[in-house]
Amino acid sequence: MSLKFSKSTNTEHKEKLDSKLVFCAWTDGSAFAGQKAHFEIGTCFVGQGAPVKVTGKSKKGKKLGKVSGKVKANGFRGAFDIPEDIETGDRISFKVDLSKNGLDGESEFISVFPKVDVRNMKWSADEVHRGDVLTLKAAAYGALDGTPAKILIKEFDKDGIHDRVAEIPTIINHEKIELRWEFQYHDSTLDIPDNAELSRYGRSYKAPQYFFIVKVGSKEFGKAQESGLITFKDEIELFLRGQDGGPIGGEKFKLHFADGSDKEDKLGDDGRAVVKDVPPGPVTIEFPEYPHVRRVDDDDAEAEAENENENENENEDADSDVDQTQGGLRRQEQVASGGRYVFEPVPFRFSE
Repeated sequence: MSLKFSKSTNTEHKEKLDSKLVFCAWTDGSAFAGQKAHFEIGTCFVGQGAPVKVTGKSKKGKKLGKVSGKVKANGFRGAFDIPEDIETGDRISFKVDLSKNGLDGESEFISVFPKVDVRNMKWSADEVHRGDVLTLKAAAYGALDGTPAKILIKEFDKDGIHDRVAEIPTIINHEKIELRWEFQYHDSTLDIPDNAELSRYGRSYKAPQYFFIVKVGSKEFGKAQESGLITFKDEIELFLRGQDGGPIGGEKFKLHFADGSDKEDKLGDDGRAVVKDVPPGPVTIEFPEYPHVRRVDDDDAEAEAENENENENENEDADSDVDQTQGGLRRQEQVASGGRYVFEPVPFRFSE
């Protein structure tokens, strides 16, 4: 159709729009015996509901059958069942027939791989911490060397709504799948419901757990968590400093975890403590010997420690942060597991 229009603009005209077959292609770069091979067709101006017929075949003469339907929104999608007895090394393509519009076309050929059966999926560990590198393994029976596959890592959900965490392409060699993956938790653990919240709905806390699925062609293996579930364990680092920036060592602290458990311990002489294997989620921190503490950002703590002239202003700010009530009410801080937190005691004053 010409893009030039030279007719009168104050008169109604009828124009014929030329129909076009824009593309016809497989949705994947390869197919597998015993699976479906999906395709997609794109058109232009063929009309809503235009009849379309698609015929599949292999390079060596194997018939894949026919798929018929109607074009909707200038597109059509479908799939062929690839026979299990198709020859190794054969290639497939399909022809498109839009005879009502006087259009036809043919896709490119893609390779067909033998039928694959994936089993024995497993992690290299039962628990995982931030920065851990895990090895994922599986056996892929019947796969040729160089067969493409994907690893889908998902966070387990009791209700079956598993969130996808990662999708990793890989290659099968010697009928084996093996790859390494570094675990990181990018969301805030404050968003993980704790035991107190869940108990209101008759449920209990569960740390995030993960499983993986192996996808070969259009088929997914391991959807019932055959890989096993790996459990996320977190940590938390504490630092208690004086208002002069120096460490306050040897002090007791108490942690209340998301699963309802508690832990009591002491800071080191350097005022620090690293607590490992923490249930991921909100953590409430308490220093029993200090009725009130305030949390200081780590960067601010370092800057303030280098500048003692700011101490007077810090004290004024701290006074406004605490409850000015009688009786020595103990202040608790809730933070997200997985962080490094700096605390500073606040002088307690009775209200006038």
